[in-house]
Amino acid sequence: MSPHDDPGEFPADDPADRTVTLDLPNGFTIPVEVPVRDTAALPAAQPDDRYLDHPIDEPIDRYTDQPTSERTGQPAGQFAGESVEPLTDSPLGGLLDRPEGQPAAAPDKSAAPTAPAGSTAAAAPAGSTAPVGSAGPAAPGASGEPGKRGRVREVFASTGALLLTLTALPAIALALPNTSLNVLVPARDALGLADAGLPNLIRAAGLTLPALLFAVPLAAVAARRFSPRLVLLIGLMLLLGGLGAARLAATVPMVAGGRVAQGLGAGIALPAVLVLVWERQNRALAAIWAGTLAAALIVAMPLALRATPLPGGGAPPGDWRVAFGPYPGVAAAALAAAFLCVIAASRRLPAARRSERGQLLLPAIPTTGFAFLGVVTTYGWSPGAQLVVGGIAMIALLGLAMAGGHDATIGSPLGCAVVMVTTGLISYPLAGPMAGLANASAAMRDATSDVTGVTGDPRLYLVPFAAAAAAALLGALGTVRMSRDTARGAVLCGHGLAIVAVLVCLATDVTSDPWLLLAPLVPLGAGLGMALAASLRDAGVGAALFGLTLSFPAVLVGQLLVLSLQAGQIQRLRPQTGEQQLYGLTAGFRVWLIAAGVLTVVLVAVCLRVTAARDRGPRAEGRRRARGRLRAGAAGHVHEDEKEPSAG
Repeated sequence: MSPHDDPGEFPADDPADRTVTLDLPNGFTIPVEVPVRDTAALPAAQPDDRYLDHPIDEPIDRYTDQPTSERTGQPAGQFAGESVEPLTDSPLGGLLDRPEGQPAAAPDKSAAPTAPAGSTAAAAPAGSTAPVGSAGPAAPGASGEPGKRGRVREVFASTGALLLTLTALPAIALALPNTSLNVLVPARDALGLADAGLPNLIRAAGLTLPALLFAVPLAAVAARRFSPRLVLLIGLMLLLGGLGAARLAATVPMVAGGRVAQGLGAGIALPAVLVLVWERQNRALAAIWAGTLAAALIVAMPLALRATPLPGGGAPPGDWRVAFGPYPGVAAAALAAAFLCVIAASRRLPAARRSERGQLLLPAIPTTGFAFLGVVTTYGWSPGAQLVVGGIAMIALLGLAMAGGHDATIGSPLGCAVVMVTTGLISYPLAGPMAGLANASAAMRDATSDVTGVTGDPRLYLVPFAAAAAAALLGALGTVRMSRDTARGAVLCGHGLAIVAVLVCLATDVTSDPWLLLAPLVPLGAGLGMALAASLRDAGVGAALFGLTLSFPAVLVGQLLVLSLQAGQIQRLRPQTGEQQLYGLTAGFRVWLIAAGVLTVVLVAVCLRVTAARDRGPRAEGRRRARGRLRAGAAGHVHEDEKEPSAG
């Protein structure tokens, strides 16, 4: 029975009680027991005016994209009594959520369908915004905490989540760059290494990203199974310990241990930050998380090169070990924000069910293989072999993203997993080599300034990357007020901006003027921030975590591809001077730009396929039920399809 139907259509002399179904606009149905012996006693159903303007074949997912359980009347995969609420669409000023225990604002009663007498929906309190079948929010004061105190607690919790996002994500990204090549000479002299031992030092410095890949899937499951605050504290303390060990290293194994600890700590803390952000159920805070992640991946390498510049490209650091932990203060600030989140803990997400934990562990084996290959390929592998490994890993990532996008537990309506792969693939692997080339060009011009009269200041190259980071945050915040259809377009628009950035970069000499870098970097940052934030709309925490487990493997794949292409150009040219070496690296980077543009187009196609497949089922079901209601109205009785609950 539809909320627009008249209960009087049922025969009044039927001696049996009927179980009819209440249709939701997204094609799902909820069974409602209605005694129909005396139809005069039944109140007339009120139409749901909020969704009358939507086309009947367009699914409207008000709370979740999962089918409804016939036993509990709740979304499948949820425990009985759990409330499923979407992220609020409040603006940035609405970061502070309502106090714990206080219900949300009541909707217009004239817009809510009136449940028939005797139905289970009649037990819900008036004005409750909880979905059908959920326990609903508690009454004011039910938790025993006064409203003012609860409001203060919510303020501290939201502030802590915001500060954690703005500090933890940059601290994690700053652990990724490997600038050991810039301090090889002082490191060799301090450690007493021969020239043959320098490759081992470079490999030890590059262990952070493989360790992070190993830790993220396991930490995602731990953050959903146990307290995310405890997982966060463990990760940040391990990250700080790794930074301290690297800054005090006296041998190559100590450097390797410190870098591995940094990677493990970053990988443990990363999913915990996302879970704490999702606990706030605030769309603006989720957008800030997405924009900060994209911004941090863009500025990580420029900031690392600022701390340890190329020889002759600026003032050398006082200690060569700064290259293995350049900014420990950012990680310390993240730890302080984590303690604020622990103190001001207010609401928690329900623990993940076994099916979700199993799906989150799905990328663990492939990503561990990627991490292993990322280390092994540095031992004498040819650039061609590295390129083949990177291509195979990219195909595997696309397969995982497509498989996860179709899943009911870790899938998302707007292809979050695919957009996470795009973000990882063209953020750090594109901005990092660009920063290195620009820094090297500035150092060479500064070294030859006495002859040419042209000087270069490597610090100027921070400005375009900072502008790109700001564009990523603004692009992400621009999606807060978007509707579902507009957000779908924003995902495609973000990919389009990334493709434009690649094309502009191909037409730009990244080794000339630093201000020219604004042309490709600003659209790159804005596109990635917009696409990532828009894809997280209506995505559950499981879908966001699954996408996160694929994002940093994409970073590793991108690094493997660009470095192999640059190494291949160096082997082909065999440069004898610094200028020739810079030309070879630039040529390899331009080939990578072409490959990145092609891969972005492929990712757009995959994203469209995943989102179309998720929409196809609900739309077909909605059209079928619409035809059934039309036939039932023409015949003057209830169609048979209206009596069968459907799982969508």
